[in-house]
Amino acid sequence: MRLDSIAGNPAIDDPDLRRGSGSDYFLDQAADLLLPTDVDLLLKQAAPGPGRERSRCFIAAAELAPTDAEKILIPAFAHFTKPYLSDDRMRLAVALARLGAEPGIKAAIDGFFHEAPQPGAFGFGREAFLDRLHAADPVRFRKVAAMIARDPRLPTLGPASTRILILAAQGYLGRKLAYEEDLRKSDGIDEAQRDTQFEPLERWQRLLHDSVQQSDR
Repeated sequence: MRLDSIAGNPAIDDPDLRRGSGSDYFLDQAADLLLPTDVDLLLKQAAPGPGRERSRCFIAAAELAPTDAEKILIPAFAHFTKPYLSDDRMRLAVALARLGAEPGIKAAIDGFFHEAPQPGAFGFGREAFLDRLHAADPVRFRKVAAMIARDPRLPTLGPASTRILILAAQGYLGRKLAYEEDLRKSDGIDEAQRDTQFEPLERWQRLLHDSVQQSDR
């Protein structure tokens, strides 16, 4: 029944349920509700087609075959290059950051940095990556956040993602890195508004980098 739902077929003989009803839930809970033998079916469903939750299928397949997560997820990014597919790209990046070894984590971070922010958008793109990874795996989030802080591309980030990182760093270090007034000012400033719109941005990024350098000693 679960596989029928994912395949877009009627899962049960109930006229009140649409075709594929429940598929999102089954895919999001793949590790608990599906079997490793279902990987091939999931990858087949990840092929282009109307109404298919393609990124969820790739991720579910990686959940069921974690040792192959990088082989499944890294090539999957090529299927989601359109600007409006940002949510799919960030879902893939989060899964890769959770399930991948060092090469997979680096690929996820590349996806994070390459994501172009959309003016006026809140909670999407880089913000979504950080928030979802933190909710799904706080331990892996801490590792990824430290790698982002060390990355030479850190200055390319905008206010929204930097705010998430500086708040996380404060929690890990147990001390203030950002003034409360600056944090209040940053509320409502989106990722696309760079240092011309938010003066503390450069200072925050320098503090992030320095805090990681200190922890490495």
